[in-house]
Amino acid sequence: PGKTTVRFQLRSAADRDQLAQSPWQGPQGTGTHYERPSSIPADSIQAEWIQYRAILATVNGAESPVLSAVRIHFE
Repeated sequence: PGKTTVRFQLRSAADRDQLAQSPWQGPQGTGTHYERPSSIPADSIQAEWIQYRAILATVNGAESPVLSAVRIHFE
């Protein structure tokens, strides 16, 4: 809906224990967000564990952002 946003950040680590200490990142690194559907270059993820977070925001309490699906595909 209008005046709503859905943004994403990713983090990766060599193992599950290290994942919690890894920084959240967007396309230009820490502090940035993916804001449009896009492909993420495989070389930007250098580990076996990956985690994403979605940040849903609105400026109007009467409308909520909608997240229907997230797809992660590795080759």
